[in-house]
Amino acid sequence: MNECGVVEHNEWFKTELIWDNVRLDAFVVMPNHIHGIIEIFIKNPIVGANLDSTLRNKNKRGQNKG
Repeated sequence: MNECGVVEHNEWFKTELIWDNVRLDAFVVMPNHIHGIIEIFIKNPIVGANLDSTLRNKNKRGQNKG
């Protein structure tokens, strides 16, 4: 890994220290970029859908098809 790759590798692990609402998963440093999976948590959601949304439940039962 070159110098830039080492910087990216180190910065990846700093992300959880900087942001308390993320969890890091797998990542790979490529020659000129990085791929990674970051899970983002919303601590106090005010708006937005959740897993119990009406639309999602209808889709599961097959009642709301296109």
